[in-house]
Parts: sequence; C-alpha cells; structure tokens
Amino acid sequence: LTTIGGTSPFTYSWSPDTDLSCANCSAATLTGSGTDIKYYIVATDANGCKGIDSVLLISTPCVDMDPSLAPNYFSPNGDGSNDVFFIPGVCKSDSYIFRVYDRWGILMFESSMRKQWWDGRTTSGMEAKDGVYYYILETSTSTYKGYIQLNR
Repeated sequence: LTTIGGTSPFTYSWSPDTDLSCANCSAATLTGSGTDIKYYIVATDANGCKGIDSVLLISTPCVDMDPSLAPNYFSPNGDGSNDVFFIPGVCKSDSYIFRVYDRWGILMFESSMRKQWWDGRTTSGMEAKDGVYYYILETSTSTYKGYIQLNR
C-alpha cells in the first residue's frame, strides 16, 4: 500500500483480519482460506484522516493439484514480484512435504507446512545462487516433481 498525502505517522487496519500475515501493517500477505474474500484496509494519518481501499482475493478451490499451475521461474530480489516459490492447490487435509534441491542433490529447503514458501534461501539462511533447482512435493495422495529457475 502506498500512502499519498496525509500526515505521518500512519496506522493501518485490515478487515477481516483472518488469514493475514499482519492485521495492522501496510503490506500484509494475504494467504486466503480457500474461499473468495474481500479485504478492506483503512489507513489513518496523525490527524485522524482516513483512507480506505480493498482487495478481492479469489481462491482456487481445493482440488487435486495440477502440476501445470506450479511456476518454473522466480526472482527473490525483494521487488514484491515473484519473490517466493510455492505450489498452489494443496488441500488442508493432505499431508505435505516439500523439498528443494540444487543440481548436485543438496537439500536447499524443506517444509511440512502448507503455507510456507521457498524464498530462495538455503537451509542455513544464505541466499541461494542463480540457477535451476529441483523440487519434490509429496502429499498423502501424490508425488509431484519439477524444476524452478531462480534469478535474482
């Protein structure tokens, strides 16, 4: 959210505050609940003046995963576009193990949490180098394999 005008400091309030990374910050990550939902954000300046905006989050229904929905490129450079890699469509009821390997088979990332994405860092927290990485996603019903190109 870019605030234009008004007097700082600003306060922010999201509504509803479910499935958000932060309910009182200007740039919350919307994770969604599996249903379409409209979020509203109110920005209030130091003088009490308010501005409001909204965003409609349209969720993909939880169905069998379609590996073609997984991106094959991401750029974790902090510009807010394609900064994380994730595979959409994993149902909440599925067990979940997601691993990313480099071309030598070294584990770069591992998660068993559905809403955790790879941000291009190694298991030790270092930025992974540009290149091609391979992933394996195992759910209770299927195993998916693919590759992702990382360019910063």
